[in-house]
Amino acid sequence: MLLNDLYNMLAYGELSNHHMASAGDGTLLLAKRPQIVHFANEALTRLYTKFVLKEKSCIVELQEGNTLYRLLPEYSTTGFDNSVVDAPYIRDTVNEPFLDDVLKVLAVYTNYGGQRPLNDSNNCWSVNTPTVKTLQVNMVRSNEVLAVTYQAKHVILDGTNQEIELPSPLHGALTAFIAYKVYFNMNTPESQTVSQGHLAMFNSICADTTEADALNLSISGVNTRFNLGGWK
Repeated sequence: MLLNDLYNMLAYGELSNHHMASAGDGTLLLAKRPQIVHFANEALTRLYTKFVLKEKSCIVELQEGNTLYRLLPEYSTTGFDNSVVDAPYIRDTVNEPFLDDVLKVLAVYTNYGGQRPLNDSNNCWSVNTPTVKTLQVNMVRSNEVLAVTYQAKHVILDGTNQEIELPSPLHGALTAFIAYKVYFNMNTPESQTVSQGHLAMFNSICADTTEADALNLSISGVNTRFNLGGWK
């Protein structure tokens, strides 16, 4: 759905009795739309964290003497910032730049073949994640390159009529969470009660979606192809 579709869903649904939808024509007050976008971004981050809705991968070229690799754009070929690192180690392209969208590392593959262990304290070849966006690689082979598969977050909405990439079973969770935030921030006893009802609906939809496996989610076991980054 598009952002304008979200406005309509809220205006006819959860916010139909709220002053920001008082016109009754399926629109929201223009002055309040930036607030809705802000809450929508928070809701999407929560949903993309709770469910693996998007998987992406990046290529990390290991460097001699370096054990910590931060998964941020300033360490990539196209976003390289020499004030924070001597040489980029994330290999990306202008057409497919590496974004600051890592939620969780799911798997790590090596150009030597196979998969590296992940966060296994009993395996010296394990790749560890001391922070969400940091890889710790203590054991390195010569010219080793890693393909990192990660759970990615939704692109940040900026207020333009962007596409919202969300499976239809979770549309109600999105609108419920936004309504929860809208009423919660009104900070009156009545609005607090309404907000908790919307939060309960958000949690209920998420639980029902998980129980029914409505999204048919599974982590891909397919090895990332190193030829995407120029390696065979």
